Amino acid sequence: MMCTRWRQLCFVLLASGCLWILASCSNPQMALKPSATETKAPSPTVTLPPTPTPIPYAALVNGEGIYLSDYLAEILRLQDAQSSLNIQSSQEEQKEIVLTDMINQVLLAQAAVKEGYSITENEYNQIMDDLVQKAGGKDAFEGWLSSNHYDWESFTRLLKISLASAWQRDRIIAGVPLEMEQVSVLQILVYDEALAQSIHAQLINGADFSALAFQYDPQTGGWLGWFPKGYLFLPEIEETAFSLQPGTFSDVVKTAYGYHILYLIEKEAKKPLSVNALKALQQKELENWLKVARDNSEIQIIHP
Repeated sequence: MMCTRWRQLCFVLLASGCLWILASCSNPQMALKPSATETKAPSPTVTLPPTPTPIPYAALVNGEGIYLSDYLAEILRLQDAQSSLNIQSSQEEQKEIVLTDMINQVLLAQAAVKEGYSITENEYNQIMDDLVQKAGGKDAFEGWLSSNHYDWESFTRLLKISLASAWQRDRIIAGVPLEMEQVSVLQILVYDEALAQSIHAQLINGADFSALAFQYDPQTGGWLGWFPKGYLFLPEIEETAFSLQPGTFSDVVKTAYGYHILYLIEKEAKKPLSVNALKALQQKELENWLKVARDNSEIQIIHP
């Protein structure tokens, strides 16, 4: 949530020399006089063009540089966001968060261009005009830029990357269907294996699952709600739940959280996803895409 809010605070977006040759020649009349000392023409003076100063980068992503200045400013923006949310983290954690996010942005933007994304100068100018207007005018917008560690150049550069990456992100998450197979499940969760086995024995002998569930979870009665595959943090619970038939309960399932017994209330082959489930699956789809993209990209960290 913090990263999302932080990202919403931050709109992300981008010598030649001359050559002089000076020459001079000796006086031809002096060469005719044998008593005169012979003089040589001075060597030409060559002024080489200045070598362009390399742009300092924080990282290279498939040959495309992430400006060090943008990276350092982004760390400041993260620190501001964390301070406003009363969140504390180490400098190393902040660097990792920022660099990971900036690399992801570039990967998404690069994929967007390959997939046909483009923006005209008129479209970009319209976006900028809207931002300036919403900020309250040019002076107010420039004040916002300054207080958020931007200048016009860096904001323009990062905004263009952000627009492309958002376009690609939307294409990725659009692949998550709005309806999926889902189950409605009750759970009894305890932290002692012997107790879990005792409860399971009671269920086998005809005890009411719902009554026992309320005994161990008085607030919700152990109801996990409706959920699709890929939604829960515990895949072993999902696997067990989807393997059950309505009206049946599971064996004792051990996880890092304790000992679970599940009861399948109902199963639907095609049920609309809840808002939370849809967002969770979209986030997981995006994370999977980014992992594959990073594994198949050349990423050089220059300034960790």
